[in-house]
Amino acid sequence: MILSFQVVAPSLRTNASKRILWHLNKLEDDQLRSQYLEHFSHLTKDLMPTNIPSFDNRSSAATYIEQFNRILCQAIYQSLYLVCGRHTRRADNFQQQFWTRELQNIFDLKEYYYRKWWKAQGINCLKYWPLHQGTKARLRRMIQQEGEKPGKISVIK
Repeated sequence: MILSFQVVAPSLRTNASKRILWHLNKLEDDQLRSQYLEHFSHLTKDLMPTNIPSFDNRSSAATYIEQFNRILCQAIYQSLYLVCGRHTRRADNFQQQFWTRELQNIFDLKEYYYRKWWKAQGINCLKYWPLHQGTKARLRRMIQQEGEKPGKISVIK
């Protein structure tokens, strides 16, 4: 008895798109929801074939499923964009402005001293623990200073 199989590696996406956020709370309005459903129905009216295709091989079935998925997602996205509009992400912008390269360097140094203290034995523990605590306090002060700058949200109270 021989067992054989063929492994097909999934194709890697070269450019991963950013996650899209929508103003879905607008769909609570009955008029906007009916407008969304009407637009979505219009885009998907030809999605279901009148005759069921026969799939003689896996590649034709996979192609059909991928095409069906692409058209369905496109209909959802277009309908949401038309009715709800996109939601802009302010959190990413805030995080990029808040977490500077200097903060990252101090954080990395704090982690480095912690790992050194954790692995140290005997009297060497006394060497790295104050260094870890000092960089931890310095990081905390820097975060407070960043949060207290004009136009920034205070992070630590």
